[in-house]
Amino acid sequence: GGSSGKGTALRIGSDADLVVFLSCFNSFQDQRNTRQEILEGIQQTLKVCAQSIAHDISDITITFPPNRDIPPKSMSFTLKSRKSSDSVDFDILPTFDALKGTENTTEAHLKLIDLVRKNGDLNGEFSACFTELQRNFVKQYEPKLKDLIRLLKYWYKQYVRKSELRPGERLPAKYAVELLTIYAWEQGNGKERFSTAEGLRTVLELICKYQHLCIYWTKYYNVNDRVIADFLMKKLRDNR
Repeated sequence: GGSSGKGTALRIGSDADLVVFLSCFNSFQDQRNTRQEILEGIQQTLKVCAQSIAHDISDITITFPPNRDIPPKSMSFTLKSRKSSDSVDFDILPTFDALKGTENTTEAHLKLIDLVRKNGDLNGEFSACFTELQRNFVKQYEPKLKDLIRLLKYWYKQYVRKSELRPGERLPAKYAVELLTIYAWEQGNGKERFSTAEGLRTVLELICKYQHLCIYWTKYYNVNDRVIADFLMKKLRDNR
């Protein structure tokens, strides 16, 4: 998963999502109930492995959401070569296999909608369950568009300083930057030949006003199902 799976990885300082589909998760609720215990076990194993492999493993951290009622979603660590400055940032996400190898999302979406109705907004807690669709969505696009995505990600990594934001200011997540880049390309000529400089400028302008945008794609959503369609419309009307 992550940049490597989508073909948008940077050569230096890349990132990778290690989405681990576990057979002990038989539902979204199973994932929520036992994920912290599993992450803590992986954390201890990594600390032991760090003492015996040929690479440096550092910054092993379980990521807790601001709302402590929600269990941690992932654990992060950095793997660095001892022979060069190359490093990769990893996120490990123990995950329920909601799709079970298919792209038929209707049943999984209906179960997730039911969980949201019972527990309130889950703030992307189960997004990793659909990581294969996220990967396939980006992977299908032209190589030059992926090059532009890499350029935007390099800018984001090297020059964006969240500590310099004023109170109330927020930046889109890196995956949202990928989607803004795809949107800008589709609104342009949508072809392999385009100006990288113009594309970069367009995406930066979109980032400046991203909270005022409402962009969506219906691929992988069964909008003919009334429950799913109504839920999507409600999400689109929500405040950002």
